[in-house]
Amino acid sequence: MAIFKKTNEINIYLSDNEKEFLNMAADIKHQTLPSYIYDAMMKQVRNDMRNQSIILENNERDLFLELMDNPPEPNERLKNLYK
Repeated sequence: MAIFKKTNEINIYLSDNEKEFLNMAADIKHQTLPSYIYDAMMKQVRNDMRNQSIILENNERDLFLELMDNPPEPNERLKNLYK
């Protein structure tokens, strides 16, 4: 597993109510506020990226590449679509 040095900072502005709400959620998860915010942020990022990308397991990737390299012969139904 790659280890990345975290050297970047993101600043956000919150109302007192928003910060208290986040603190309450972090406490429920037994996390520090920065840890909670980071975990929630990365979960959302992964979800957003998943909606933009196709994520395949190794066997699915191999099958996809095999079919791209060696597509099956078109059946009659497919051939009829091109007429």
